[in-house]
Amino acid sequence: MSTSHVLVDTSMWVEFFSLRPRASAASIAQLRADILEDRAVIVEPIRAELLSGHIRQAQRTTIVRALAAMRSIDLDWTAREHWNEIIALATTATKHRLAIPGVVDRMILLAAQKAGATICTLDKSLAALASIASVALR
Repeated sequence: MSTSHVLVDTSMWVEFFSLRPRASAASIAQLRADILEDRAVIVEPIRAELLSGHIRQAQRTTIVRALAAMRSIDLDWTAREHWNEIIALATTATKHRLAIPGVVDRMILLAAQKAGATICTLDKSLAALASIASVALR
């Protein structure tokens, strides 16, 4: 997968689907372009986070369909090798005196890293660790 793929984090999806997004209009427009040009990708942990949150019933079907239409870059989450890499990302964060992102954020980071995808996030701790792990951000 080329770096033209963008793994859109939960934080950005929340803004995208919000009636009053706090993210910039340019960020929302860029995400819209990524979706239309088939660059936006997803992993199951993001889908689970989004669909576990507070969603207006009127939007739920739209969100479910939108996420289902996207390409997935999920890893084999049953593989111990991937969990060891998720654990190692916590060690890397500690070594660099960063807050340790949660397990889901580290899953997102690892999937993007393995796929060569850029991460689109508003999450500062995920972005900081992504920079250390040489994963492109937008």
